[in-house]
Amino acid sequence: MDGIDVFISGGPMRGELAHAGVMVAGTDRIAIDAVGVAILRSLGTTPEVAQGKVFQQDQIARAVELGLE
Repeated sequence: MDGIDVFISGGPMRGELAHAGVMVAGTDRIAIDAVGVAILRSLGTTPEVAQGKVFQQDQIARAVELGLE
């Protein structure tokens, strides 16, 4: 995952940019997405992304249900 510059709001084409300066690699797509949410939270993202447990985020929870890795 390219996390050099990230949208902390808006996106995917426009929004508020932040410089995260990270690259994340792995074989578990769900884990990579979870790390992405944690990075967004550390940078001050939207309330929807900032609330609850990372694995309770709709897209991540659905990916777990589907058994994606």
